[in-house]
Amino acid sequence: MQLTPSDMNRNNTVAKCKICNGVGTVLEDGKTLIPTKDPNRKVLFTQARLCICRRNELVENSSSYFNPTTTPTITTELAEKAFNNYKYTTNLVFTGNEKLFFTICKSVFVHARLNSSLMFHIANGLELLQNYYVEQSDGADRTLDDLINKKHLLVILCVTEVSNKALSKTVLQIVKGRERAGRGTWVYTPDNFSSKTEYSQELMDALTSWNHVNLSK
Repeated sequence: MQLTPSDMNRNNTVAKCKICNGVGTVLEDGKTLIPTKDPNRKVLFTQARLCICRRNELVENSSSYFNPTTTPTITTELAEKAFNNYKYTTNLVFTGNEKLFFTICKSVFVHARLNSSLMFHIANGLELLQNYYVEQSDGADRTLDDLINKKHLLVILCVTEVSNKALSKTVLQIVKGRERAGRGTWVYTPDNFSSKTEYSQELMDALTSWNHVNLSK
């Protein structure tokens, strides 16, 4: 994701970083040995990589759910641990502590920024309906096919409270479509899930065979 100057000024995650001193990148020796004029001597290639602060900023600017004022800054260790513990290729149902869930998601998203080809997305059911199902404005190119087939990980928050007759069926269609496509989907359901607009018995039945993760309060 390419940031505009406006994006980069949304928060001070990079500016306050003590690792890179606000630069956003760090220098490290690469794994490639480069020959020198001396045939018996080779040197390591030094390259710049995104600092963990910049990866945090990229994720924070991509979604309001990862706002730096409400979610913690993710360390390299936490990002790697979460990425290994919660596989983005696996279908998971999360319940329990919502803040902890957002921290897990942010950690996985931050680690995924090491691979620019990975496309992750987080949204509630109403946002999915409005942004990918209803008619889009001129210049927009978002379809359910994009959502189902092109996102490597889709995180669906079942937290909508406004009434919408099409919402539950759209969420169910997305969940089943991604399952058929072999794409990883995470669904967060609160304790009062049955009162949310994303809820349907058909969705509950579809999620029965998925692995469930309960996050302690």
